[in-house]
Amino acid sequence: MFAGLKSMGLRGIDGFMVEVEADLSQGLPGFDVVGLPDAAVRESRDRVRAAMKNAGFTYPVSRITVNLAPADVKKEGSVYDLPLLLALLCASGQLKADMKKRAFIGELSLQGAVRPVRGVLPMVIAARDAGMKEVYVPADNGEEAAVVEGIDVYPVTDIAKYHLPRYNDTNGKGACHGSFETDSVQPRRKISPYAAHRCGKTTVSERIRRRTFDQGCTRLHELSASGI
Repeated sequence: MFAGLKSMGLRGIDGFMVEVEADLSQGLPGFDVVGLPDAAVRESRDRVRAAMKNAGFTYPVSRITVNLAPADVKKEGSVYDLPLLLALLCASGQLKADMKKRAFIGELSLQGAVRPVRGVLPMVIAARDAGMKEVYVPADNGEEAAVVEGIDVYPVTDIAKYHLPRYNDTNGKGACHGSFETDSVQPRRKISPYAAHRCGKTTVSERIRRRTFDQGCTRLHELSASGI
């Protein structure tokens, strides 16, 4: 059984599309992740397994192979936990959904809580530019993601409480385990620089400029500090 959906990756400060493909086959039970995953991505196998069980889903006892495409680009971080879990649910028949225009980002706890990740803003921008209509992000990253116009942002808090409304199959008759409900985040809400200053916080654009500057200094690049 096969299922695929979209996630996002981060290369420097630029986001890029990642295809998460899950295949369940007969054979000795195992869970392999391919596509140049780093240590954090490989460890996602254990987080996904525990989160599925503790959230009330059934972990498939099969030979599980997950491919993160493009396979020649290194995948880093824990951002793929949520899409990995959803891909397994789809492949095992526990979730029927049209995933074509949706992207998923988020780290999982062992109990199924969705934890924040770094680099959400450029990943959401890349998702919009790739034609995605919706993106599901950790709730703590919701405000950052909502800065991006042209794509609907939905915050995810805990998969144990989730039901993906509209996550039935295309004819509306499909069923899924539970029904994900999302707290709506306004996709066009922006944080003004003045309000951010009053709250003692920096804007997303300021954080990106500072991160770029820090990375450039670390790599001994010559950057102009104008406006930073």
